[in-house]
Amino acid sequence: MLLQMLRYKHGDHAPRLRMPLLVSIGEHDRETVAADTVELADRAPRGELRTYPFSHFEIYRPDNRDKVVADQIGFLRRVLPAM
Repeated sequence: MLLQMLRYKHGDHAPRLRMPLLVSIGEHDRETVAADTVELADRAPRGELRTYPFSHFEIYRPDNRDKVVADQIGFLRRVLPAM
């Protein structure tokens, strides 16, 4: 199981995704492999990438969190049909 997890790359499955996908990453993120994250957004047919000028855990600062959440809500409003 552990070896399977180490070999897993989410980008390998991205071309099969049919739904819109929002992928977000901090430009100074050291906890996430940026190339893999960018690849995921690039390979998903309806993928969108958003980058932010902070590190992985700086998202929890209220000003940063508000920006990311606003982008997520904007994405959902664009891709989901009106109810």
